Amino acid sequence: MNNILHYRAVIFDVDGTLYDQSRLRAIMAGMLLLHGLFQPHRLIDLKIIKTFRTFREGATLAPEDFSTYQYQVVADKLSVTFDDVKSVIEKWMYRMPLPYLRFCRDEKLLTIIRRIRSHGVTTIAYSDYPAVDKLAALGLEMDFVFSATDTLINCLKPNPMGLTAILNQLSLSPKDCLFIGDRDEKDGLCARQVGMDFVILPKGCSRRRQLYSRQPFSASG
Repeated sequence: MNNILHYRAVIFDVDGTLYDQSRLRAIMAGMLLLHGLFQPHRLIDLKIIKTFRTFREGATLAPEDFSTYQYQVVADKLSVTFDDVKSVIEKWMYRMPLPYLRFCRDEKLLTIIRRIRSHGVTTIAYSDYPAVDKLAALGLEMDFVFSATDTLINCLKPNPMGLTAILNQLSLSPKDCLFIGDRDEKDGLCARQVGMDFVILPKGCSRRRQLYSRQPFSASG
């Protein structure tokens, strides 16, 4: 594996990679608990979130526009409206966590990303969830941002079709790129299927310190 500065582009997963996802989920779990205690008529929100996450863990390819399909599946399963599912997910998974992301970010990895950008390496965010607002909340700029619901992608990792589409869109070869993620069964498998080098980071930012002193990161921190 090359040093990170020797790749033309580095592709980063977002959730659990750029920040400590377990810490953020603990914060959001506390907020959801209070939400349920003070608004018991909205306990359905917890079921919607759980069902949505479970569906996305098992899904890889949608038979139609994924941005619509993901909400409709949950609505049908729970006998609620499409709009209710969409509003709950957008509130609790996409908007509410944003102010807390800065308390959970991997400061060392963000420093590495800024450094490799300054050396002319293209940085790409590739997430199963919407990522633009999260990157802004983290205080991080990337050259390109892609997510599962983009028309170009329309699938979830580890389906390699999304990664292949990104490479084609940016005229990159798998050998030009390094993929950095936190889940081997998603990010690692996705990279392996297209023949791309990859690194799977341990869960929790504090467990990554020794890794950042070695290849491929050693000359970039």
